[in-house]
This record gives sequence, structure tokens and C-alpha cells, in this order.
Amino acid sequence: MFLIFFLLGSEPGLALRSGTLPMTAAGNTLLQKRQEPHVGVAVFETNLSDRQKETLKQHAALLAPLSANSYLVHWYSGVQKVPGLKWTGDLPSHLKTIGSPQFARPYHLLISPCIDAYAWCQKNRIHADSIVGNPQFSLIRISNLDADTWSHIQADPFLFWLEPYQPKRLLNDRSVWVCQAGLNNMTTPVHDQGILGQNQIVAVMDTGLDADHCMFFDSTNGLPNGTLNLSQRKVVAYMDLGMEGNWDSQGHGTHVAGSIAGDNIPYDQHNNFDGMAPSAKLIIQDGGYMIDDFADLPFLPADYYNDLFLPTYTMGARIHSNSWGAHENFGTNNYTVECQMCDQFIWDHPDFSIFFAAGNEGHNGPPSMTDPATAKNLIAVGATGGGNSASGMASFSSNGPVQDGRMKPDLTAPGAGIHSAQNDNNINSMNCGQATLSGTSMACPTAAGLAALVRQYYVDGFYPSGTANGPDAFTPSAALIKATLLASGTPMEAMSEFPSNIQGYGRITLDQVLYFAGDNESLWTYEHTGLQTATSYMVNINVAEHQEVKVFLVWSDYPSTPIASTNLVNDLDLSLSGPSGSFIGNNWVNGVSQTGGSPDRINNVEMIRLIDPQSGNYSLMVNGFAVPEGPQPFALVILQRPVPQTITVLSETNQTATMGQDLFFQWEIPADVLSMQVRSSGGTGDADLYVRFGAQPSTSIFDFKSDGSTSNESVVVSNPQAGTWHALLHAFSTFSGVSFEVTYQIPYTSSCLTYQELLDSWPTHSVLVLVDALTTCPSN
Repeated sequence: MFLIFFLLGSEPGLALRSGTLPMTAAGNTLLQKRQEPHVGVAVFETNLSDRQKETLKQHAALLAPLSANSYLVHWYSGVQKVPGLKWTGDLPSHLKTIGSPQFARPYHLLISPCIDAYAWCQKNRIHADSIVGNPQFSLIRISNLDADTWSHIQADPFLFWLEPYQPKRLLNDRSVWVCQAGLNNMTTPVHDQGILGQNQIVAVMDTGLDADHCMFFDSTNGLPNGTLNLSQRKVVAYMDLGMEGNWDSQGHGTHVAGSIAGDNIPYDQHNNFDGMAPSAKLIIQDGGYMIDDFADLPFLPADYYNDLFLPTYTMGARIHSNSWGAHENFGTNNYTVECQMCDQFIWDHPDFSIFFAAGNEGHNGPPSMTDPATAKNLIAVGATGGGNSASGMASFSSNGPVQDGRMKPDLTAPGAGIHSAQNDNNINSMNCGQATLSGTSMACPTAAGLAALVRQYYVDGFYPSGTANGPDAFTPSAALIKATLLASGTPMEAMSEFPSNIQGYGRITLDQVLYFAGDNESLWTYEHTGLQTATSYMVNINVAEHQEVKVFLVWSDYPSTPIASTNLVNDLDLSLSGPSGSFIGNNWVNGVSQTGGSPDRINNVEMIRLIDPQSGNYSLMVNGFAVPEGPQPFALVILQRPVPQTITVLSETNQTATMGQDLFFQWEIPADVLSMQVRSSGGTGDADLYVRFGAQPSTSIFDFKSDGSTSNESVVVSNPQAGTWHALLHAFSTFSGVSFEVTYQIPYTSSCLTYQELLDSWPTHSVLVLVDALTTCPSN
């Protein structure tokens, strides 16, 4: 993040979210020798060294970075001259908020944490609904800001930010195989390896849980309570935050929890209605439910750090799922104080992964992401259709970017028509019903449950050999969990742009990234303890012929502040150089990296993706471009997969039919085909596509279909059965000039890698290698 200057006449200025702060000589309180305590902006000649920070801390508290060399500070006894200080000044009232305040509505006030917030409220005649203490701020929530209060406090020397409080609302069986193996491939390769979420605990903040439902009930231990009990089959703690005692009074929380870790009868014999991680355990935080047009979770804590995340972390949860977000009528796409608290917690607890639903305001209009999903370090989840409809986005799924330009959501998961546990409002019924709901609320727990499987993959030592091996076990960081999920992302077939602010890095498909013995891809991961400014990490990669190379760099960044114009604090750069040229992170066209370009200065995720590059040695570098709050840890995921060869088996042009007429097609598919695509395109009119194996389809009997409102239809089948396939092109309305094509993909390489091939594909790095495990070929 840079210090950005603008020319205001002849005066430079500092860009803030609310506008530009003029850096005038008259406004320089260093020259004025202002002596009383106050909050101000301090600008330095360059990045502060640790020694300079220690010197400065004798005179001021560093509240938050505003750029690589400027800070929001609290001067203890007035401005002091310290080495490297270039300019310091006050925040004018008009830069303490966005535009003019809207009165008669709830607000958040941020004041210096170095003063007594209760005394400040009393002095300024403010009735606080809640006060949250934090090293970077004191957060005061008031239910009704009026003009008199604002006129009284706007020039207060300890108030530095005011923003509308955005009340939080809920963001309302076909996900398991879609997110493990992909579309039209109803297998569960991760579950088949015995990875079901064992020994993983996921926390859920929602409307509660119908704890006697068969997916959750423990007949031995009975109903859970607020005391941690790891012997419980499913719910190890139930935190009733409002002390209502009515469990789930709405049903949303029960459905969400079932998507994460529901385990239906018979237990441990998993079926289609189980959650993503059916052997994981849950901590439930019951936020209640109240319909008041604003807040659906009346007992949601104001202090996310200490009252929302920390209790579950202490109890052992390392994943936290949240299917709720800001009310869209109160503003979207902002970096709020809630975002700051989320980022702060992950910075302080780097092995804690937080998931938030992206929002349900649709992706066809302006940016509509709800906070806190707009935070940097958590994972924001958009929604696809369910089951075989997961090739496209759900129409309600919100889109980015965030106000500073960062890409969101991060990824997608099925969220439309999702089957899960149903609440019956009776804690003694021992019910086992199912409900079907839609929303990013459903996509978020799906992603969180899948993260539990990824975490178990590393904790149980599946990496690097592809089989569970105790000596290889380690605890992954949230950054590595995020990088792994992003690397699994499959571009949405029905979306033209990838990655994007609609689908993020695509739909989670774990089999695309998790390496198991016998697979033909290679996976390499690395976690670095941290870079400072102008330091770097380098590694060499050997790329074989006909490979897709995907590299993800993810770092959990230092928390920003709502006042900053750009919320990236520590800026790392990813680059890759080799026979095909030099590439930098996030410079791609349709998801494929291009040479040249400019470095990304706003995102804390960077990707390089090459399709069938020249083989040979490549040098990968991570560089600390600007790290004012270092050292900055990071995670790398490098994935190599064989690029499939596309074969056209049938191609017909200029197809014409009158309304109601049927055209039939037939072709053969050999064994070991990776995927098959059947599509119609071009022309005029409306042609619907029906596909079936072994016999001609009809409009009522088929295996797959695509029936949009034009003649552009597509069906993609993963691992299609060998034999004779048939298609029907049905004229819903008269069509003409339509092309029909069938293609399939086969690998360039064999289905396994020898020890030497796998070893050669790994980066040059000091890693413990188990020689007898490093082969993907079956033993003789």
C-alpha cells in the first residue's frame, strides 16, 4: 500500500476513504508544536523500521496504518519530533465519515483506545448501546445519531471515524459430489480416502440448532449445553447467547449446521443427506431470531474478536461459519469496523479460518457484497446452482468488488435448492426431516465443511505422499487452507469471465487440488514465517510437457481501518520466470496469465496460471514490496495437472427444425475419457438439448439436459461411460443455422507418474521426502 499524493494547488495530500487530507504547512501540527493529547495522522519519510516504531511508541500509540508510511496515531502528550517524521496533522470533521451523516439511525463511533470510552460518552452526553475495546480503537454503538450529537462531537480530538451500523440479517444433498469431483460425476473421492472431518471442530454462528434432530442428537450424552464436552457425538458445545432456551426458533441455523457436518441415520454410514464433513463436530452459537426488518440475530455480539471468535477458538474450533451479513439497505462493499475485527483475529490467530456468505443481492447490477464478507483475510462465498445446475451462478448471489477495488467473492459453492436438516420447533420430537433452502447462506456452510476436509488432509499427514502418514502431519494456517480451496476452483462453464467479481476463483472442486496416491497431478505447498520490505523468497519449479500450472500466493494481512482508502497493508508480489516468459500475479486474461502487466497493489491473493507452457525450469519469487507491519507470513500452493487433449467426435452445421421437431444424433465414446461436452450454438430460435447414454432421449427421458431460452446450449459430463451416446435437439421454437458439436478430452500423459517424474515436478526445496511413497502408479 502506497502513500498516495494528490496535487491541490501546490499542496500534496494523503488519500483517505472519505477524501483527501491536505498536507499543508499550516496544518502541520509538528510545526505548531501542539501539546495536548489527540488523535492525528503521522506521515513519515519512508517505511518505519522496528527501531523507529519503538522510539515513536514512547510518545504515541500507532492505532492503524493508512499507507506504507503513514499512520493514525494517538499522541500521549502532544506532538513530538521523532526520527523520520515528515508531517503530522489533525483529521478535519468532514473526513471522519463518508458524506453527511444520516440522522435518526444507528451508528458506530470509533475513538482512541487510549482514553476511557465510558467517561468520553458521559462527557459528550452519549448513551451507548455497547462499547467494545480493541488495541486499535474503542467502538461505541449508538442506536440513534441526531444532529445535536454530531455537531457536538465531530471536532472531538479523540473521535476519528463514524459509520452507519449495518444490522445483520440471514442470507438465506446436491453439494457433496459437486464440490469433491465436479459436475456430472457423482463420486466422492475425498470421502473415499477416509477424510470425513474426523477430529475437526467447526463453529457456527446462526439462529441456533434443533439439537434432537437425527443429524445431531447423541442418545448417550443427551442434549448439549454451554460446557465443552468432546464426548458428544456431534455438538460439543451449545452457546445460547441470548439465554432464551428455545434452541432454533427459525430453522436457518439447523439447515446451515446440517450442510457442514450433519450425520444422518445410520451413523457413520454416510449418505446423500449428510453434510460436507459428516464426522466433524460443531460448536453452536445461538444468536436468536427476531423479525424487525433489520436484525435477524438480536444476540449477535458487538465484539466479534472477544465474544464471537475467541470463545470458539478456546474450545478448539479452527473454522467458523457465518451465513449472515449486513442489511443491504445500509450500504454494501465497504471495509467496516467489523471487517477490521475479523482481520485482526486471523492476524492474531493465523490457524483460524473464517467463512462468510457473500450476500443475496444479485450479480447483474452494481457491486452488492455485504460486510463482513468484504474483509481481507476471511473467505467470502458466492452461490452457484445446486447439483448439475452448478455450472452457473445463482441469480441472487452478490458480487464485488469491494470499495477499494479488491476482488470478492473469493470462491463459490452450491447454494440453490440445497437439501439439509429441517427444524420442527420441538426439542423432544427426535425428528429427522429435510428442508430445501436457497441462498449464499447455504453456500457458506458448504465451503466451511469442505475446509474441514482440507484441514484434515494436512493434519492427518496426507500431504505430500497422498496417503495418511503421521510424521507428515502439520497444522495448516488459514492462509494455506484458503490457498488450497482457491487452487481447487473450477471456472464456471456458464460464466464468460474467470476469475471475476462474480465467481471469484471458481467453484470448489477438491479433487482438482488434493493429491492422493494414484492421481496424475502434483501438489506442492509451503508456508513462510514472514517477509519484510525488500526481502524475498525464491524456489525453482520443473514443469513437464503439457501441464496446467497453477500458483496461489495467499497471506493473512495486517488489519486495516475503515478510514483508509486502500485496505491492503502489507504488499507482497508473486512472479514466475522461465522458458515461456516472465509472469506476475493477477495479470491474466480469462484466467490465463500473460507476460508484462503491472503488479497488484490491492489484493492479498495472487494467482499465476499457465496452460501448456514450454517445459523446463521456472523460477518463482515472492517479494516483500512494502511491509510496514512485518514480518508478513504467507502460504504458497503450486499445482501441476496434465492438460487434456480435445478430440472432436461429431460436428454438424446449419441445423434447422420447425417448432416441435426433433433432431437426433449418435456417437461413440472410448474408455478413460476425462470429460465430454455436447453443445449447440449460433443461429436463431430456441433449441433445447437432451443427452442420454445407451438409448435415444426424449424431452421427458434423459440423463442430462440444457434448456435455456436460445439455441446456445451445453452439457458437460465428467468421466463419461464408454459406449454409445445419443442427443436430441428439440425445437422449442423454430430454429435455423444452428451448429451441433460433440468433443471429449483425454490426457496427454499416462494416468500415473513414476517416482522420478513426481519428484522432478516438485520445487527445489528442503523438504523431507519419503521415497517409497512418491509414486502415483499402483504397485505390481
